[in-house]
Amino acid sequence: MQPDIASLSLALHDGHRLPLDTYSFAAGELFYDAAEAYNLPWSEALQKIRYCLQIQDGTPTRAGRITFKLYTPNDEKTALRETGSSSSTQADFCEAIRPKK
Repeated sequence: MQPDIASLSLALHDGHRLPLDTYSFAAGELFYDAAEAYNLPWSEALQKIRYCLQIQDGTPTRAGRITFKLYTPNDEKTALRETGSSSSTQADFCEAIRPKK
């Protein structure tokens, strides 16, 4: 499955603000669709998460590329499993995840 970043609704936390403003997301950064996932114990967070996006690689410029993997909970909601991957420019990625006004 190749996820369409524009169709994902991601919850951002304070640590995402600077990379969002500077187009500098890097490998390892995680995004969840549920804001609670950033603060709950993992076993509880898994019950709230519908999908998670993890940055695999990124070039820190507006025109730089970013690659990411999409994860969804397994049927038991005890772990995340990879369900797709995709890439975009940093600018397109930032525009897609930026909170809408």
